[in-house]
Amino acid sequence: MYNHCYAVPPTFVTMLETAMSAEAAANDFYMGLASIAPKPEYRETLEAIAADERKHLQSFRALYCQLTCTYPHVQPAVETAPNFAAGIAMAINDELEAYEMYRDMLLMVCQQEIRDVMFEAMTDEMEHAVYLTNIRFTL
Repeated sequence: MYNHCYAVPPTFVTMLETAMSAEAAANDFYMGLASIAPKPEYRETLEAIAADERKHLQSFRALYCQLTCTYPHVQPAVETAPNFAAGIAMAINDELEAYEMYRDMLLMVCQQEIRDVMFEAMTDEMEHAVYLTNIRFTL
């Protein structure tokens, strides 16, 4: 699917490394939040979001391998929330920041295959922000 001969700006690869770390951290964060969710439907939503974050990480790893011919070493930052409500608020902000970064990355490249990966991640992040906002307003 990807051609390792694609020329992308070095900034794109740096941002991709940041994105991989953020996706790995987000998975861990959401699984932690799911474990303290006060309602089963919140837990299910958070577990589904975590699954999307793992999917993004897998897509980004494959893209990174194709672009650099090396396997990435992902170091997720450990982030914890003082309580469930604070964690939801933190997650909303993180999702919106990820959306903006993925949008910027999408606009850096012209190769459709790469744009497709970034578009899917970007739209998923917006969807997550909506789901999390719904949780926040029902707490």
